Amino acid sequence: MKVRTSAEAERFLSRLAPQYIRFCPELDREVTIVPEKSVLRHLQPAFRLDELVREDDEPALSSAIAELVARSGLAQADLGVTGSFLVGAQEASSDIDLVVYGLSNYRRVLDALGECVSHGVFSRLDRRDLARLYRKRVSDPSSYSFQEFVWHESRKGDRAKFGNRRFDVLSARRPEEIDGRFGDVSFKRLGRARATCVVTDDELAHDYPARYGVSGCQALGVEVSEIVSFTHTYANQVRRGERAICHGILERVSGAEPHFRILIGSSREAPGEFLKVAREDRRS
Repeated sequence: MKVRTSAEAERFLSRLAPQYIRFCPELDREVTIVPEKSVLRHLQPAFRLDELVREDDEPALSSAIAELVARSGLAQADLGVTGSFLVGAQEASSDIDLVVYGLSNYRRVLDALGECVSHGVFSRLDRRDLARLYRKRVSDPSSYSFQEFVWHESRKGDRAKFGNRRFDVLSARRPEEIDGRFGDVSFKRLGRARATCVVTDDELAHDYPARYGVSGCQALGVEVSEIVSFTHTYANQVRRGERAICHGILERVSGAEPHFRILIGSSREAPGEFLKVAREDRRS
């Protein structure tokens, strides 16, 4: 069974498996937590991609991967597949959500994807594709218009089409690139906040969550030094030196380096939450 929204998922679990919904004090919110003893199968993107390519049941996927591997110089083991392909629920129109392991590898795949587009192996999303993506990704058009969405998406380079399938490139760190352990840092939600800022660091703008170091950012009377997004809609969204406008949840971050951040993507749909380049900084 596939549900379309976070609210539907919560209602489904509340009714049939409420034991999996628990309050997490470190995150200051209810989350889905499955005890390890209840896990029957661990789905892994890299293993699943290898399986799909070996079986060759998805020729479009196999061909797209072959192109990106050849042009990026990476090994197929550096890549994985998530979304509907990971769980075996893909349809003829399903997107291909590619996972790239390693922060530096992600940039190599984006460069390869751009090269594929310039040689006609992949194609850019047209306005109809973007309209479908916008309806899926943006639940509040009043806060982030279609025109704004098109402008931001046109410069990212992390989406393209291979045949009739949309192809998204996602970043994942390798274990050795992750510092600390869960619980080293905790978060306290302080309320909804809207702010303007200047982006000073975009090195992890493609990470999960996407991270932006900012300056000149005041919200609810405190200085904010970071904006993070848990929704891919706002990954690669703003570049260093650009002014940005955001609306999300202000959080106090406790740990070795206490600070305040604004969280975008408190749910998958994130109604009313956004990050975008200020109008005066948008260039064609």
